Amino acid sequence: MGNLLLQTVMERFDEFEGIAAPLGFAHEIVDFALPFFLDGAEAQKRLSFYEKALKNRNGRRFSMHGVFMDIQPQSQDPYIREASRKRISENLTFAGRLGIDRIVFHSGYNPLIKNRFYDDSWLEGSAEYWKLALQEFGGTILIENMFDDRPDMLLRLMEDVACERLRICLDVGHCQCFSRMPLEKWFELAPYIDYFHLNDNRGQSDEHLSVGAGSIDWTTFNGLARSLGSPDALLELSDAGKVESALQFMEKNRIYPL
Repeated sequence: MGNLLLQTVMERFDEFEGIAAPLGFAHEIVDFALPFFLDGAEAQKRLSFYEKALKNRNGRRFSMHGVFMDIQPQSQDPYIREASRKRISENLTFAGRLGIDRIVFHSGYNPLIKNRFYDDSWLEGSAEYWKLALQEFGGTILIENMFDDRPDMLLRLMEDVACERLRICLDVGHCQCFSRMPLEKWFELAPYIDYFHLNDNRGQSDEHLSVGAGSIDWTTFNGLARSLGSPDALLELSDAGKVESALQFMEKNRIYPL
């Protein structure tokens, strides 16, 4: 059975640690996914805070969410490609400094561009870059479905890179609101799923509702998730009240990984 994590930034860490620590939950740190926390004194302040805060891990395995706004490391435009790769490389350095051995990045795939050249270019550029990133980072890089409308491009990426340290973070909420494929179809990625993002929505937008407050079929998710090994799962909610509500729902209904 996998472990559950809560997502936090520095300003909420103590509040969320008050929930997480007694239950043995770790955190996914999201500060360094956001562009206004990446540079100068602001970045150093947050790094220093987490260096102190993470001394009390008590065996918990933390993770980090990487940059995602405007990030396209596979871009055909050399300026966009260079800037994206620089930001990702900075994230990998931050993770190493904090002793975090797994980090989540969005796929960057745009399903609205229905063009074979785009698909081939995205796949070639992504595979080339993530191979390089894996040489730079000794931990696991998790590629998250964002706007992806089907699993096949991610599956091709995993097959092309063929490294056990490149794995999938399956965001169940994104499967619901950005895809019309049933959840069972997304579990074609099962051999590569090493992490989940869990929240709920009503199928129209990425609402980040508490688990059980939207229309995701959690019974189906539960059966599929329990058929895997032991992927960890992030409860991706920024409000402590939503976290408590989600935990109650998950405990009552025995939703993975509880």
